[in-house]
Amino acid sequence: GFTPPPPPPPPPPTPSPTQYVCANTDEKKFEIHLKFDNWPADISWQIATTSDPQTLLVKKGGYTDRNALVTDYECLKASERYIFTIFDSYGDGLCCNHGTGGYTIYFGNTEIGSGMVVSDNKSESFEFGDGTPATTAPVTPAPLTPAPTTPAPTTPPPTTPAPTTPAPTTPMPTTSAPTVNPTTSSPTPFECPAGQVELRMELTTDTWPEDITWNVVEHSTGVEVMEGHGEGKELTLLISNTCVQIDTLYDFNIYDSYGDGLCCAYGEGKFELYYDGTIVASGDQIGSGASESFGISTPSPTSVPGLTSKPTNKVCEDKGEPCFSKSICCSKKCRRNRCR
Repeated sequence: GFTPPPPPPPPPPTPSPTQYVCANTDEKKFEIHLKFDNWPADISWQIATTSDPQTLLVKKGGYTDRNALVTDYECLKASERYIFTIFDSYGDGLCCNHGTGGYTIYFGNTEIGSGMVVSDNKSESFEFGDGTPATTAPVTPAPLTPAPTTPAPTTPPPTTPAPTTPAPTTPMPTTSAPTVNPTTSSPTPFECPAGQVELRMELTTDTWPEDITWNVVEHSTGVEVMEGHGEGKELTLLISNTCVQIDTLYDFNIYDSYGDGLCCAYGEGKFELYYDGTIVASGDQIGSGASESFGISTPSPTSVPGLTSKPTNKVCEDKGEPCFSKSICCSKKCRRNRCR
């Protein structure tokens, strides 16, 4: 029977656009395709020659667009030999805990490397270019040959008294004694002077901790007695505590700048506020924020414990409402944690 001819081979994987052309004929185009995860600011890269790696020809970073695909170009002399290095400052890689990212690099439309910046190394490097590899580096071992002449003096062996230093290792076990410190953190009782009680905030963050801020202010004066935020720590329990007066009414405010709450699209976060050991405010799906009053109001103790979420159709806070930033006040004026 008739066998049809095989299909033509697919085009080579050279997605590098040819629109970018180097002006000088002795240069080649370097190209990098970067696909970020949720933390683009962690990523930076650089190029130097292998003959002078300390002098950077290119250094890029400061990326801000999450999950974006970025392409960058540089024109480099074809006759040189270069080393490309990419860094992940946090060390969690471009994939796959916080998104699916990676990178591919080309020189003269030829792929020379790719990867995801593995978390164990925090950086990856590739050599490229038409220049010869820096094999001159091994000449540095030659100066090491005089070093063996230094061992010849047998005077160093009398340094065997150094084994007497193991004896001081007996105090080392005493250094292990500071392991009692963790036990000191375990006692939860928080001592407060007479007339005051403990106020404790337990915040469990989601994967966007930087969205969250909170504070506690005196209801009558707006004076802040406690404040905190997500501290950039994902999926972490953060605990803050202080002592407050018993005979005072307080306002607790928590804000989410993005408005998606602590749960459950990006992790199961939540918060619990304890006043003298009793939960007076708690929640997770708080939208753009929530407020709660607690404590003792001398004039009129009319507040009823319970979480009060901010109405989603309310675009700004009126005069007298609690505020943590002037941006949420209709008047754009926030003083002593009250809209003016």
